[in-house]
Amino acid sequence: MTGLVPLRLPLPPLPRWRPVRQRLTAAALPDVPAAVRDALAPHRAAVRPGARVAVAVGSRGIDQVATVVATVVATLRDWGAEPFVVPAMGSHGGGTADGQRAVLAALGVTEAAVGAPILATMDTVPVGTVLDGFAVRTDRYAAGADLIVPINRIKPHTDFRGPVESGLAKMLAIGLGKRDGAAALHGYPLRRFGEIIRAAGGLLCARLPVPFGLGLLEDGYRRLSVVAAVAGTEIPDREPSLLDRARELLPHLPVPELDVLLVGRVGKDVSGAGMDPNVTGRFAVPGITGPTTVRRLVALDLTDATHGNAAGLGTADVTTARLVDRLDTTAWYVNHLTTHWLGGARLPLVAATDSDALAAAVTSLPPTDPGALRIAWIRDTATLGEFWLSEAALGPAVTPTGPPVPIDLAAVPAAG
Repeated sequence: MTGLVPLRLPLPPLPRWRPVRQRLTAAALPDVPAAVRDALAPHRAAVRPGARVAVAVGSRGIDQVATVVATVVATLRDWGAEPFVVPAMGSHGGGTADGQRAVLAALGVTEAAVGAPILATMDTVPVGTVLDGFAVRTDRYAAGADLIVPINRIKPHTDFRGPVESGLAKMLAIGLGKRDGAAALHGYPLRRFGEIIRAAGGLLCARLPVPFGLGLLEDGYRRLSVVAAVAGTEIPDREPSLLDRARELLPHLPVPELDVLLVGRVGKDVSGAGMDPNVTGRFAVPGITGPTTVRRLVALDLTDATHGNAAGLGTADVTTARLVDRLDTTAWYVNHLTTHWLGGARLPLVAATDSDALAAAVTSLPPTDPGALRIAWIRDTATLGEFWLSEAALGPAVTPTGPPVPIDLAAVPAAG
């Protein structure tokens, strides 16, 4: 950014740290295409030959998402239907149709890869209102289809708690609502957001031809673990049990308190909040807490697949010039304007390098014995099987995989 002079600081005395591994829930599906076909099979009667089916796909970096979409497309075509893909990601991709196509392409979801055309638009049509008159809208191409099949990961949300959080109802209500629909529903109080997601999802399932949705759960290592095809009329009531299972699978840091958490990369493909607050503890809504409290949060880089959208960066205390140079402020700002929460779009203190960022984070803390500093580095908030911990943060839940060494950020994997 023009005129911005990144901070440079000498490294203060630091503790030693070690590479560690924690045991997470491992429940990967051995054959994803077979699991998808098996899940879809009971719903064949809901798809008549010749039906044009809008397959709704979001912006999350779900394990094997392109394979899942391609299998859904192939199955629908085997049933005689005519499937096409629509981006279902609210305002992501800078709030443009071309931007949303690019987001899908970064996830491997291209016309060639999945075997179906991708019809992208930001145009929506009204469907109705819920609760206190909040408008519910849906993608114009989806509205013109004979059937709509949403595909999404089900997991705890990054900003609110409720019986329905991230999943099929949210994709229908927010994702297919594009920027206009997402902005309308985000006017509802965030602390009660689960209510409007469930209500809007129920309205859409009642008024639109949603024969079923495909809910995906990942295990602790981000591998696809559950594929559940849920009848459209059952989505609002079936999701809570799937969400409970997702909570059991969700990985977290096995450390109750950290002085500094270094996050190697931030991105919408990692989490809707860029860095999952279920890991960092930095929630937008007061009163929601996570298993770990972090005193200084440092964001080092962006993922390639986030296309410059640094959603949630404002929850960090320190970042790097490298990350700032990769920002697409239009994509970043549009995302936060749509959600009506500007806190995540603020720029933290900017340091010149990763080492300068670590120095800034440690220097900003009250003086303490360097050996007592609890410092962690993770690749991202979805990759928590292997990471680095300072000796003061070690505990019984982790297994060291190497000897203690001086902290050197050049020794950890590149973000990318």
